[in-house]
Amino acid sequence: MLVAVLEGSFSLSLVGVNVAGIIAVFLAVFVQSSAEELVCRCYLYERTFRVTGSHVFAIALSTVFFTLLHLANSVLTALALVNLALCGVLFGLAVWKLDSPWMAFGLHASWNFTQAVLFGLPNSGGTTPFAIFGVTPGTTPVARFAYDPGFGIEGSAMAAVVLVAGCALVWWLGERWGARPTDLWADAGADGPDGAGGPDGAGGPDGLGVPAAAPNPSAPTAENIAIF
Repeated sequence: MLVAVLEGSFSLSLVGVNVAGIIAVFLAVFVQSSAEELVCRCYLYERTFRVTGSHVFAIALSTVFFTLLHLANSVLTALALVNLALCGVLFGLAVWKLDSPWMAFGLHASWNFTQAVLFGLPNSGGTTPFAIFGVTPGTTPVARFAYDPGFGIEGSAMAAVVLVAGCALVWWLGERWGARPTDLWADAGADGPDGAGGPDGAGGPDGLGVPAAAPNPSAPTAENIAIF
Protein backbone atom coordinates (compact mmCIF):
# COMPACT_ATOMS: atom_id res chain seq x y z
CA MET A 1 0.00 0.00 0.00
CA LEU A 2 2.87 2.36 0.79
CA VAL A 3 4.19 1.91 -2.74
CA ALA A 4 0.75 2.77 -4.16
CA VAL A 5 0.61 5.97 -2.10
CA LEU A 6 4.18 6.98 -2.99
CA GLU A 7 3.61 6.43 -6.70
CA GLY A 8 0.52 8.65 -6.54
CA SER A 9 -2.18 6.06 -7.19
CA PHE A 10 -4.32 7.54 -4.40
CA SER A 11 -4.16 9.49 -1.15
CA LEU A 12 -5.83 8.59 2.13
CA SER A 13 -7.66 10.64 4.74
CA LEU A 14 -9.27 9.78 8.05
CA VAL A 15 -12.94 8.87 7.74
CA GLY A 16 -13.74 8.18 11.39
CA VAL A 17 -13.96 5.42 13.94
CA ASN A 18 -17.28 3.64 14.31
CA VAL A 19 -16.34 1.13 17.00
CA ALA A 20 -19.49 -0.96 16.76
CA GLY A 21 -19.34 -1.05 12.96
CA ILE A 22 -15.64 -1.93 12.93
CA ILE A 23 -16.16 -4.79 15.40
CA ALA A 24 -19.09 -6.10 13.37
CA VAL A 25 -17.14 -5.97 10.11
CA PHE A 26 -14.10 -7.56 11.74
CA LEU A 27 -16.22 -10.49 12.90
CA ALA A 28 -17.80 -10.77 9.45
CA VAL A 29 -14.38 -10.67 7.76
CA PHE A 30 -12.97 -13.29 10.14
CA VAL A 31 -15.93 -15.64 9.67
CA GLN A 32 -15.90 -15.25 5.88
CA SER A 33 -12.16 -15.76 5.46
CA SER A 34 -12.09 -18.58 8.02
CA ALA A 35 -14.93 -20.36 6.23
CA GLU A 36 -12.96 -20.24 2.97
CA GLU A 37 -9.86 -21.58 4.72
CA LEU A 38 -11.80 -24.36 6.42
CA VAL A 39 -13.18 -25.51 3.09
CA CYS A 40 -10.08 -24.98 0.95
CA ARG A 41 -7.16 -25.72 3.26
CA CYS A 42 -8.54 -27.72 6.20
CA TYR A 43 -10.83 -29.97 4.18
CA LEU A 44 -10.11 -30.01 0.45
CA TYR A 45 -6.33 -29.76 0.79
CA GLU A 46 -6.07 -32.34 3.57
CA ARG A 47 -8.47 -34.84 2.00
CA THR A 48 -6.81 -34.51 -1.41
CA PHE A 49 -3.42 -35.18 0.16
CA ARG A 50 -4.72 -38.28 1.94
CA VAL A 51 -6.05 -39.64 -1.35
CA THR A 52 -3.15 -38.71 -3.64
CA GLY A 53 -0.20 -38.48 -1.24
CA SER A 54 0.91 -35.31 -3.07
CA HIS A 55 1.11 -31.92 -1.38
CA VAL A 56 1.66 -30.27 -4.77
CA PHE A 57 -1.55 -31.74 -6.18
CA ALA A 58 -3.41 -30.83 -2.98
CA ILE A 59 -2.26 -27.22 -3.23
CA ALA A 60 -3.14 -27.08 -6.93
CA LEU A 61 -6.67 -28.42 -6.45
CA SER A 62 -7.45 -26.27 -3.40
CA THR A 63 -6.04 -23.21 -5.20
CA VAL A 64 -8.23 -23.80 -8.25
CA PHE A 65 -11.30 -24.13 -6.04
CA PHE A 66 -10.31 -21.03 -4.02
CA THR A 67 -9.94 -19.02 -7.22
CA LEU A 68 -13.29 -20.23 -8.56
CA LEU A 69 -14.97 -18.94 -5.38
CA HIS A 70 -14.01 -15.41 -6.45
CA LEU A 71 -15.09 -15.51 -10.08
CA ALA A 72 -18.26 -13.57 -9.26
CA ASN A 73 -16.30 -10.68 -7.71
CA SER A 74 -16.81 -7.33 -9.39
CA VAL A 75 -14.26 -5.86 -11.81
CA LEU A 76 -12.22 -9.07 -11.88
CA THR A 77 -9.22 -8.83 -14.20
CA ALA A 78 -6.80 -11.43 -15.54
CA LEU A 79 -4.06 -10.16 -13.23
CA ALA A 80 -6.41 -10.20 -10.26
CA LEU A 81 -7.25 -13.82 -11.08
CA VAL A 82 -3.54 -14.69 -11.14
CA ASN A 83 -3.05 -12.98 -7.78
CA LEU A 84 -5.98 -14.87 -6.26
CA ALA A 85 -4.34 -18.10 -7.38
CA LEU A 86 -1.05 -16.96 -5.86
CA CYS A 87 -2.89 -16.27 -2.60
CA GLY A 88 -4.19 -19.84 -2.68
CA VAL A 89 -0.68 -21.16 -3.22
CA LEU A 90 0.67 -19.02 -0.36
CA PHE A 91 -2.00 -20.23 2.07
CA GLY A 92 -1.46 -23.83 0.94
CA LEU A 93 2.29 -23.54 1.49
CA ALA A 94 1.65 -22.24 5.00
CA VAL A 95 -0.21 -25.48 5.73
CA TRP A 96 2.33 -27.74 4.03
CA LYS A 97 5.73 -26.22 4.80
CA LEU A 98 4.95 -24.59 8.17
CA ASP A 99 2.30 -27.04 9.39
CA SER A 100 0.13 -24.04 10.24
CA PRO A 101 -3.50 -23.83 9.13
CA TRP A 102 -3.77 -20.98 11.62
CA MET A 103 -1.23 -18.99 9.63
CA ALA A 104 -3.44 -19.36 6.56
CA PHE A 105 -6.42 -18.19 8.64
CA GLY A 106 -4.44 -15.21 9.98
CA LEU A 107 -2.97 -14.15 6.64
CA HIS A 108 -6.35 -14.29 4.93
CA ALA A 109 -8.31 -12.46 7.65
CA SER A 110 -5.66 -9.79 8.28
CA TRP A 111 -5.30 -9.05 4.57
CA ASN A 112 -9.04 -8.57 4.10
CA PHE A 113 -9.39 -6.48 7.27
CA THR A 114 -6.40 -4.26 6.49
CA GLN A 115 -7.53 -3.46 2.96
CA ALA A 116 -11.26 -3.04 3.53
CA VAL A 117 -11.56 -1.74 7.10
CA LEU A 118 -8.28 -0.09 8.02
CA PHE A 119 -7.59 1.67 4.71
CA GLY A 120 -11.04 1.62 3.09
CA LEU A 121 -9.73 0.28 -0.23
CA PRO A 122 -11.46 -2.22 -2.51
CA ASN A 123 -10.81 -5.75 -1.31
CA SER A 124 -11.33 -8.21 -4.14
CA GLY A 125 -13.55 -5.52 -5.64
CA GLY A 126 -15.69 -4.96 -2.52
CA THR A 127 -15.75 -2.10 -0.01
CA THR A 128 -17.25 -1.47 3.43
CA PRO A 129 -18.89 1.70 4.85
CA PHE A 130 -17.12 1.22 8.20
CA ALA A 131 -13.56 2.03 7.10
CA ILE A 132 -11.22 4.01 9.36
CA PHE A 133 -9.37 5.62 6.45
CA GLY A 134 -10.49 6.10 2.88
CA VAL A 135 -9.52 7.60 -0.44
CA THR A 136 -9.40 11.39 -0.03
CA PRO A 137 -12.69 12.93 -1.21
CA GLY A 138 -12.42 14.78 -4.50
CA THR A 139 -9.54 12.62 -5.73
CA THR A 140 -9.65 9.81 -8.28
CA PRO A 141 -7.45 6.74 -7.81
CA VAL A 142 -5.16 5.96 -10.73
CA ALA A 143 -4.20 2.49 -11.99
CA ARG A 144 -0.47 1.99 -11.64
CA PHE A 145 2.08 -0.67 -10.75
CA ALA A 146 0.84 -1.09 -7.16
CA TYR A 147 -2.89 -0.39 -7.47
CA ASP A 148 -6.00 -1.32 -9.43
CA PRO A 149 -8.80 1.21 -8.78
CA GLY A 150 -11.50 -1.41 -9.24
CA PHE A 151 -10.13 -4.54 -7.59
CA GLY A 152 -7.73 -2.92 -5.15
CA ILE A 153 -4.11 -3.61 -4.32
CA GLU A 154 -4.48 -7.35 -4.89
CA GLY A 155 -5.31 -6.66 -8.53
CA SER A 156 -1.92 -5.02 -9.15
CA ALA A 157 1.43 -6.19 -10.51
CA MET A 158 3.02 -5.22 -7.19
CA ALA A 159 0.78 -7.71 -5.40
CA ALA A 160 1.98 -10.47 -7.73
CA VAL A 161 5.60 -9.68 -6.89
CA VAL A 162 4.88 -9.65 -3.15
CA LEU A 163 2.91 -12.90 -3.30
CA VAL A 164 5.64 -14.73 -5.22
CA ALA A 165 8.19 -13.45 -2.70
CA GLY A 166 5.89 -14.57 0.13
CA CYS A 167 5.62 -18.07 -1.34
CA ALA A 168 9.41 -18.26 -1.64
CA LEU A 169 9.81 -17.08 1.96
CA VAL A 170 7.35 -19.64 3.32
CA TRP A 171 9.08 -22.41 1.36
CA TRP A 172 12.48 -21.33 2.69
CA LEU A 173 11.24 -21.13 6.27
CA GLY A 174 9.67 -24.56 5.95
CA GLU A 175 12.93 -26.07 4.69
CA ARG A 176 14.87 -24.31 7.44
CA TRP A 177 12.57 -25.36 10.27
CA GLY A 178 11.81 -28.80 8.91
CA ALA A 179 8.16 -28.74 9.99
CA ARG A 180 6.18 -31.89 9.15
CA PRO A 181 2.52 -31.43 8.16
CA THR A 182 -0.01 -32.74 10.64
CA ASP A 183 -2.74 -34.99 9.27
CA LEU A 184 -5.85 -33.21 10.54
CA TRP A 185 -8.02 -36.20 9.69
CA ALA A 186 -6.03 -38.89 11.47
CA ASP A 187 -7.48 -40.31 14.68
CA ALA A 188 -6.17 -38.65 17.82
CA GLY A 189 -3.27 -40.59 19.25
CA ALA A 190 -3.06 -42.82 16.18
CA ASP A 191 0.20 -44.61 15.56
CA GLY A 192 -0.58 -47.21 12.91
CA PRO A 193 1.02 -47.27 9.47
CA ASP A 194 -1.97 -45.56 7.94
CA GLY A 195 -2.45 -43.12 10.81
CA ALA A 196 -5.25 -45.10 12.43
CA GLY A 197 -3.41 -46.72 15.32
CA GLY A 198 -3.18 -50.41 14.43
CA PRO A 199 -1.88 -52.82 11.82
CA ASP A 200 -5.22 -52.83 10.05
CA GLY A 201 -5.76 -49.09 10.50
CA ALA A 202 -8.38 -49.46 13.23
CA GLY A 203 -6.33 -49.27 16.41
CA GLY A 204 -6.30 -52.97 17.33
CA PRO A 205 -6.53 -56.49 15.98
CA ASP A 206 -10.31 -56.45 16.20
CA GLY A 207 -10.58 -53.11 14.38
CA LEU A 208 -12.20 -51.34 17.35
CA GLY A 209 -9.21 -49.41 18.61
CA VAL A 210 -8.75 -51.66 21.71
CA PRO A 211 -5.80 -54.06 21.94
CA ALA A 212 -6.70 -57.73 22.30
CA ALA A 213 -6.51 -58.93 25.90
CA ALA A 214 -3.79 -61.40 26.81
CA PRO A 215 -5.11 -64.97 27.30
CA ASN A 216 -5.83 -65.96 30.89
CA PRO A 217 -4.45 -69.46 31.64
CA SER A 218 -6.91 -69.96 34.49
CA ALA A 219 -9.95 -69.14 32.40
CA PRO A 220 -12.20 -72.13 31.53
CA THR A 221 -11.80 -73.53 28.04
CA ALA A 222 -13.79 -75.97 25.97
CA GLU A 223 -11.33 -78.74 26.90
CA ASN A 224 -11.39 -78.38 30.68
CA ILE A 225 -15.15 -77.82 30.73
CA ALA A 226 -15.62 -81.15 28.90
CA ILE A 227 -13.77 -82.97 31.71
CA PHE A 228 -16.60 -82.18 34.08
